[in-house]
Amino acid sequence: MKKLLLVVVSALSLNIAQAAVFAESASQSHKDSVYGKLGFSRGGLAIAGEFERNVNRTYSLGAILHIQPKDDTAGAAGLTAIGGYVGMHIFKRSWDFYVKPGFGILMADSGSNKETALGPQFNMGVKFQYSKDIAFGMERSTFHGWLASDFKGMITDVVMATFQYGL
Repeated sequence: MKKLLLVVVSALSLNIAQAAVFAESASQSHKDSVYGKLGFSRGGLAIAGEFERNVNRTYSLGAILHIQPKDDTAGAAGLTAIGGYVGMHIFKRSWDFYVKPGFGILMADSGSNKETALGPQFNMGVKFQYSKDIAFGMERSTFHGWLASDFKGMITDVVMATFQYGL
Protein backbone atom coordinates (compact mmCIF):
# COMPACT_ATOMS: atom_id res chain seq x y z
CA MET A 1 0.00 0.00 0.00
CA LYS A 2 2.87 2.38 0.85
CA LYS A 3 4.52 1.66 -2.49
CA LEU A 4 1.29 2.41 -4.38
CA LEU A 5 0.83 5.66 -2.49
CA LEU A 6 4.46 6.62 -3.18
CA VAL A 7 4.04 5.90 -6.91
CA VAL A 8 0.83 7.97 -7.12
CA VAL A 9 2.33 10.93 -5.24
CA SER A 10 5.48 10.81 -7.37
CA ALA A 11 3.46 10.71 -10.59
CA LEU A 12 1.28 13.64 -9.49
CA SER A 13 4.33 15.68 -8.44
CA LEU A 14 6.01 15.07 -11.79
CA ASN A 15 2.84 16.04 -13.65
CA ILE A 16 2.43 19.28 -11.66
CA ALA A 17 6.09 20.23 -12.21
CA GLN A 18 5.80 19.44 -15.91
CA ALA A 19 2.62 21.56 -16.17
CA ALA A 20 4.35 24.48 -14.42
CA VAL A 21 7.32 24.35 -16.81
CA PHE A 22 4.93 24.10 -19.77
CA ALA A 23 2.93 27.13 -18.65
CA GLU A 24 5.97 29.38 -18.14
CA SER A 25 7.47 28.40 -21.48
CA ALA A 26 4.10 28.50 -23.30
CA SER A 27 3.38 32.03 -22.13
CA GLN A 28 6.52 33.24 -23.93
CA SER A 29 6.45 30.86 -26.90
CA HIS A 30 4.71 33.45 -29.08
CA LYS A 31 6.35 36.68 -30.13
CA ASP A 32 2.99 38.39 -30.68
CA SER A 33 -0.38 38.15 -28.93
CA VAL A 34 -3.85 39.60 -29.42
CA TYR A 35 -6.26 40.29 -26.59
CA GLY A 36 -10.02 40.61 -26.39
CA LYS A 37 -11.49 42.25 -23.28
CA LEU A 38 -15.00 42.61 -21.96
CA GLY A 39 -16.21 44.43 -18.86
CA PHE A 40 -18.82 46.73 -17.39
CA SER A 41 -18.32 50.38 -16.55
CA ARG A 42 -20.78 52.90 -15.11
CA GLY A 43 -21.88 53.62 -18.67
CA GLY A 44 -22.49 49.98 -19.62
CA LEU A 45 -20.57 47.39 -21.61
CA ALA A 46 -16.89 48.16 -22.21
CA ILE A 47 -14.88 46.35 -24.88
CA ALA A 48 -11.20 46.53 -25.75
CA GLY A 49 -8.66 44.94 -28.04
CA GLU A 50 -4.88 44.84 -27.79
CA PHE A 51 -1.88 43.79 -29.81
CA GLU A 52 1.24 42.95 -27.79
CA ARG A 53 4.77 42.11 -28.91
CA ASN A 54 7.11 40.38 -26.46
CA VAL A 55 10.44 42.18 -26.53
CA ASN A 56 11.97 40.23 -23.68
CA ARG A 57 10.80 37.57 -21.25
CA THR A 58 9.82 40.23 -18.71
CA TYR A 59 8.52 43.10 -20.84
CA SER A 60 6.53 43.81 -23.96
CA LEU A 61 5.25 46.68 -26.10
CA GLY A 62 1.65 47.00 -27.15
CA ALA A 63 -1.22 49.02 -28.56
CA ILE A 64 -4.76 49.25 -27.19
CA LEU A 65 -8.20 50.29 -28.45
CA HIS A 66 -10.78 50.76 -25.65
CA ILE A 67 -14.45 51.66 -26.23
CA GLN A 68 -17.22 52.25 -23.71
CA PRO A 69 -20.57 54.05 -24.01
CA LYS A 70 -21.77 57.10 -22.13
CA ASP A 71 -24.74 57.07 -19.76
CA ASP A 72 -26.20 60.48 -19.00
CA THR A 73 -28.43 59.22 -16.17
CA ALA A 74 -25.48 57.59 -14.36
CA GLY A 75 -23.21 60.53 -15.13
CA ALA A 76 -20.71 58.30 -16.90
CA ALA A 77 -18.68 59.69 -19.78
CA GLY A 78 -18.26 57.66 -22.92
CA LEU A 79 -14.70 56.96 -23.95
CA THR A 80 -12.78 55.81 -26.98
CA ALA A 81 -9.06 55.46 -26.27
CA ILE A 82 -6.20 54.59 -28.60
CA GLY A 83 -2.75 54.27 -27.09
CA GLY A 84 0.47 52.42 -26.54
CA TYR A 85 2.01 50.84 -23.47
CA VAL A 86 5.00 49.01 -22.01
CA GLY A 87 3.98 45.78 -20.29
CA MET A 88 6.01 44.37 -17.40
CA HIS A 89 5.37 40.69 -16.59
CA ILE A 90 6.12 38.47 -13.61
CA PHE A 91 5.57 34.77 -14.35
CA LYS A 92 4.89 32.25 -11.62
CA ARG A 93 4.13 28.80 -13.00
CA SER A 94 0.83 29.08 -14.92
CA TRP A 95 0.22 32.67 -13.81
CA ASP A 96 1.27 35.97 -15.36
CA PHE A 97 1.05 39.05 -13.11
CA TYR A 98 1.49 42.26 -15.09
CA VAL A 99 1.27 46.04 -15.17
CA LYS A 100 0.98 48.07 -18.37
CA PRO A 101 1.50 51.82 -18.03
CA GLY A 102 0.91 53.76 -21.24
CA PHE A 103 -0.18 56.96 -22.92
CA GLY A 104 -2.75 57.70 -25.59
CA ILE A 105 -5.40 59.77 -27.28
CA LEU A 106 -8.73 59.88 -25.43
CA MET A 107 -12.00 60.86 -27.07
CA ALA A 108 -14.42 61.54 -24.22
CA ASP A 109 -18.15 62.30 -24.51
CA SER A 110 -20.47 63.29 -21.68
CA GLY A 111 -23.47 64.46 -23.69
CA SER A 112 -23.02 68.21 -24.08
CA ASN A 113 -19.21 68.02 -23.78
CA LYS A 114 -17.13 66.19 -26.35
CA GLU A 115 -13.38 66.51 -26.25
CA THR A 116 -10.23 64.87 -27.57
CA ALA A 117 -7.48 64.75 -24.98
CA LEU A 118 -4.12 63.21 -24.24
CA GLY A 119 -3.42 61.27 -21.10
CA PRO A 120 -2.00 58.23 -19.35
CA GLN A 121 -3.54 54.82 -18.96
CA PHE A 122 -2.74 52.13 -16.45
CA ASN A 123 -3.65 48.45 -16.74
CA MET A 124 -2.91 45.87 -14.07
CA GLY A 125 -3.98 42.24 -14.06
CA VAL A 126 -3.39 38.54 -13.83
CA LYS A 127 -3.72 35.79 -16.46
CA PHE A 128 -3.82 32.01 -16.24
CA GLN A 129 -2.08 30.12 -19.09
CA TYR A 130 -4.75 27.60 -20.13
CA SER A 131 -2.89 26.09 -23.09
CA LYS A 132 0.06 26.88 -25.35
CA ASP A 133 -1.93 29.52 -27.25
CA ILE A 134 -4.66 30.64 -24.82
CA ALA A 135 -4.74 32.53 -21.52
CA PHE A 136 -7.65 33.95 -19.50
CA GLY A 137 -7.59 36.60 -16.82
CA MET A 138 -8.89 39.74 -15.13
CA GLU A 139 -7.61 43.27 -15.54
CA ARG A 140 -8.24 46.69 -14.06
CA SER A 141 -7.91 49.57 -16.53
CA THR A 142 -7.87 53.28 -15.74
CA PHE A 143 -7.73 56.18 -18.19
CA HIS A 144 -6.83 59.74 -17.19
CA GLY A 145 -7.15 63.05 -19.04
CA TRP A 146 -4.21 65.42 -18.68
CA LEU A 147 -4.29 67.83 -21.58
CA ALA A 148 -8.01 68.58 -21.60
CA SER A 149 -10.27 71.38 -20.45
CA ASP A 150 -13.37 69.42 -19.38
CA PHE A 151 -11.98 65.91 -18.79
CA LYS A 152 -9.12 66.27 -16.32
CA GLY A 153 -8.22 63.48 -13.94
CA MET A 154 -9.56 59.94 -14.08
CA ILE A 155 -12.16 59.48 -16.82
CA THR A 156 -12.89 55.81 -16.24
CA ASP A 157 -11.94 52.85 -14.08
CA VAL A 158 -13.16 49.45 -15.29
CA VAL A 159 -12.50 45.79 -14.46
CA MET A 160 -12.43 43.55 -17.53
CA ALA A 161 -12.24 39.85 -18.30
CA THR A 162 -9.35 39.20 -20.70
CA PHE A 163 -8.71 36.56 -23.34
CA GLN A 164 -5.23 36.24 -24.88
CA TYR A 165 -4.37 34.33 -28.03
CA GLY A 166 -0.73 33.83 -29.04
CA LEU A 167 0.09 34.33 -32.71
